[in-house]
Amino acid sequence: MKTTIHNLRRAGMLCVSLALMGLALGSCASDIENIQPSSPDKEQGQTKYPTTTIRMYIGDMQMDGETQKIVRELASNAKTRGGITRAISLDENGKVEAKQDFVATCYIMNERTQQLGKFTYKWRTKRSDNNYLLLNDPNGEGKLQNITVTWILGSPSDNISGDGWQVCAVAGGTEKEVGGGANGTTRHSVSFQPQMVPDNSPYTEQGGNVRMANNNEPIAFISNSKPVTMRNGAPFVRFRFKMPGTLVKIKVKRDDNVSKSHDYFLKTNALHPMGVFCPITDKGKLKAGDISTWWESTCPLVVRNFDNNDNYILHLNGKADEAIHLTEGGAEYDVWYMWGMPTDKTGVETMMGSWTGGYILKQAKKANAQGPFVSKHIFKNDGGKIRTLTANVHDSEPYPSFNFLNFLSRAAKHNIAAPKTWWDNDLVIPGDKWPDDSHDWRKKNGSVWYKWEEAMQHKRVMPEDNVWHTPSLTELTTLFPFPAVYGKWTDQGKDIVLKPDNRTFQNENDLYLEWMTLYAEIEDSEGFLYVRDLIPDNGGDLAGVQMQNLNTQGFFSNFYTTNDGKTTYAIRFFRSSKYGDRLCCAYKWETRNWPNRQDTNENQLVVTSRWIGNAPLKVSDIMSDAWWNGEDSKFNVQVKLPLQGESTKGLRLLPTNWHNGMMLVAANTYQGKGSANTGHFCRSFSNWEGGTFQRKNYWGTAFIHPFTNLMMCNEKGKLGDQYNEEGSGHGTGTNWARPKTGWHANPR
Repeated sequence: MKTTIHNLRRAGMLCVSLALMGLALGSCASDIENIQPSSPDKEQGQTKYPTTTIRMYIGDMQMDGETQKIVRELASNAKTRGGITRAISLDENGKVEAKQDFVATCYIMNERTQQLGKFTYKWRTKRSDNNYLLLNDPNGEGKLQNITVTWILGSPSDNISGDGWQVCAVAGGTEKEVGGGANGTTRHSVSFQPQMVPDNSPYTEQGGNVRMANNNEPIAFISNSKPVTMRNGAPFVRFRFKMPGTLVKIKVKRDDNVSKSHDYFLKTNALHPMGVFCPITDKGKLKAGDISTWWESTCPLVVRNFDNNDNYILHLNGKADEAIHLTEGGAEYDVWYMWGMPTDKTGVETMMGSWTGGYILKQAKKANAQGPFVSKHIFKNDGGKIRTLTANVHDSEPYPSFNFLNFLSRAAKHNIAAPKTWWDNDLVIPGDKWPDDSHDWRKKNGSVWYKWEEAMQHKRVMPEDNVWHTPSLTELTTLFPFPAVYGKWTDQGKDIVLKPDNRTFQNENDLYLEWMTLYAEIEDSEGFLYVRDLIPDNGGDLAGVQMQNLNTQGFFSNFYTTNDGKTTYAIRFFRSSKYGDRLCCAYKWETRNWPNRQDTNENQLVVTSRWIGNAPLKVSDIMSDAWWNGEDSKFNVQVKLPLQGESTKGLRLLPTNWHNGMMLVAANTYQGKGSANTGHFCRSFSNWEGGTFQRKNYWGTAFIHPFTNLMMCNEKGKLGDQYNEEGSGHGTGTNWARPKTGWHANPR
């Protein structure tokens, strides 16, 4: 059931909302109206139900031993005076304050007759010498009293002395009417709704799907069904509270050598802290027994989700006032708490990472685990317990079966740095000639432009031990936006216009589909090195063969071009059916000294990317220099493409460099000389329409910007959408040699 929940009463400090309370019932009726204790918060629109007054005894309140440990844990880690739950506050010494009110919603039920009544009851706190939480009855222990009962199912009754009557309770939440009842009716419930970060973007039906880890985490406490007994001719009721679900202690070990941002996230579909305890089923029936079975999650469906599961995202800011800081064994930790009920999902995951991307959090208990923090732990057997998740801040590292964390890391870095390769030299290129054509991998006539056949000859064009290849069209998607409507490859032939008045990307929430080859066959024969890749307009006759051993995945992306047309931002490669958001990256495209400079090595299209994974960032979050140039900018991957001029049919490079564009070779399957499809496929950035990402094919000559032979993923796919999912252990890809220098040797 998906229900929107709003207006949760703000609780206190640390992650918890604990309101425990006992319950008192008595038998034999009276029509006298009795003033009741203050009740739990109620949302507007509550249904009016009939009431009766029952005279009963309330027994001594008991608390589960694990509950006592949980309260003590929270109190011991408090950093300031304040409330740690909806009903617990701490004094200046971090101890539980005495004489606070605990209020519970208590139920009287008869499953056989399908009668359900409710009332509220208040206890008052005190603490033991060792800071354990105790509860006193302000009305006097075991005192006979009048209780007003509201009947929300079945006929009202003032006599609960017969067979089948039971009592139970839920504490810590807000009473609320929810839908989902029989024949469209509403139902009474106790709701648990953390305060979410407001978000009015599309697909956030509850107004937000991220919560700041602070002081408004509700924690439920329940008392399971107990039979009503008799004392001195009146009903006698007792309650024993315990915490259902699991309280997770989240510990992140700092490493300021990696990052001083101290800003993280947790994303899980294994535990949901958002939901309702509803005693009436969707069939309109009452169920007694284990109250935890009343739970119905209302966790929002996150747009950037994994496998279409409901995900809960917690923003863990180590610099926030509410964060707890511990020192253990000389190491510093940031600590938070999160309560939740286990889900019935299969393949549950809890992931943790950097909120700003770049570096990763890594499992502390699995020293040999590779890549970002992913836990498959199932919490169904952890009811009423504290569990600890510990992560270490760690430098960027790819997932198992992957060679790179960021797609862009596969591209050659620039025409700056390593002097051995032509794409890594900072050269002034007057006209269209290399200043030095003595190297055997440069064309003897000095031309900077390569024909397709020349580009395919890796022994001449791809030096440094042949660890590079001419990229395929799909691989060039790491450098250029290449969006399409799902299943419509021809859409990829459209130009992307950046002209301010006619920008293609005007809405950051528009979803586009992009296809990426994670694993591809590289064929090396007769001096030609090429990638088998499926591309638009390739004739179709070889499509089946080309796709046979490719792990080609569809990813969703959001793009936005600024009003002046000079910069384009994107959140790319999320919501894959196989990899979720694991490979998601933030992107920025910007031009420098374009289009009016003649010293062409200064004219650049700069592509900057940072891996963000499951961090729930939107395009608007990354549209600032502060984000790209801040503490974690060292994790940026940047490629500078030379805007040297565009080699086009009928258009020559001019001294004024007015067209001032750039074209890159993309290799198709080599189909042999004489074939109608012989040629290379290109992408270019040009001055057309005031700035355009163009898609051009069958062009005569172009630049080459090579990619590593090492593939993104080590696992092959099979024809018919049969993929070896990352981490399955069935990877069959080839591990090619890695370049010896730059980030390719230690990729971001």
